[in-house]
Amino acid sequence: MYKKYFIDNFFHTMFNPASIGHHLDERSVVLLEYPAETLGPQYNPVAICCYALEEYNLLLESSGDHTPQGEDEHLLRFISQADWLVENALDRGDFTVWPYRFPWVAPGYICKSPWTSAMAQGLGLSVLIRAAEITGEKRYLNTAERAFRSFLYDVKEGGVVERDGKGDLWFEEYVCPRSARVLNGIMFALVGIHEFAEYTGNRDAWDLFWQGVKTLEKHLKRFNLNTLFFRYSRYDDKLLIFSGEKYHRFHIQELEYLHNAAKSAGKECRVLREYAELWEKYDRVKERGLGHGGYLLFLKFYSYYMLMVRRLFNTMNRREIEAVSPSSKGISKGR
Repeated sequence: MYKKYFIDNFFHTMFNPASIGHHLDERSVVLLEYPAETLGPQYNPVAICCYALEEYNLLLESSGDHTPQGEDEHLLRFISQADWLVENALDRGDFTVWPYRFPWVAPGYICKSPWTSAMAQGLGLSVLIRAAEITGEKRYLNTAERAFRSFLYDVKEGGVVERDGKGDLWFEEYVCPRSARVLNGIMFALVGIHEFAEYTGNRDAWDLFWQGVKTLEKHLKRFNLNTLFFRYSRYDDKLLIFSGEKYHRFHIQELEYLHNAAKSAGKECRVLREYAELWEKYDRVKERGLGHGGYLLFLKFYSYYMLMVRRLFNTMNRREIEAVSPSSKGISKGR
């Protein structure tokens, strides 16, 4: 069987049940509940992938050296998520995507349904190659191959990548008119591309992986929040907001994975290792700067304020939201 995913307890770390609810539908596919955004239960492609990868790791832990049996509950839940990805891949000619069929509004981000995400595409690759390996069914790998091709097309062509004025390649977590470049999303996309390249030997995937690593090494300094008062990694390259404990730990884990992946393929990407070590150092409270406590207090207030703004925005724009996302009153029709 293919290796464990590099993050354990992925779903419950990414989507903390204390802050966002979830349940399984009749086919054991996970739905997120968005009461704060007044969206109701929704199929979120990233959440479905995170849930699948968490179940896959649990499956490997429970089965040990034995081949998983068909009635294994972790296997059944993993396959349910993988089947959803196969059945809900939206055809865009030469490639497929997993669209979000609900709008999303957050500080610096406005996405109208349907919108897409390089992070979802990358995580989908990680799920589908594991499903292909564990079942031997070609439909999973066929879907992965077409999903991978979304990385070969610019966002203007319906894909999920964008080249800046200097030719650097960016994987866009939020393919929306108003958004920013989100570090964890960029790296989760890169991890998925690497796993797909490693599993299939696809030359385009290997080339894309190295282009993405080059861009990441060149621009990591943009995601380093280093002031007299506070030091941490940044969530994105637009807002001066620190990543928070969850995403900061993801950043370190992703950098370590990508550094090791590049090294295993014969290249020493020292910048990735250096920033992983730097941000590991920032993770110690005494290294975070003079105003750590005050800064966190400000951010708690800011987060509460933006939650109120988001609720107000969604209430004021309910007609527009319903027009672009008919399913916003209930379960998304993305199945």
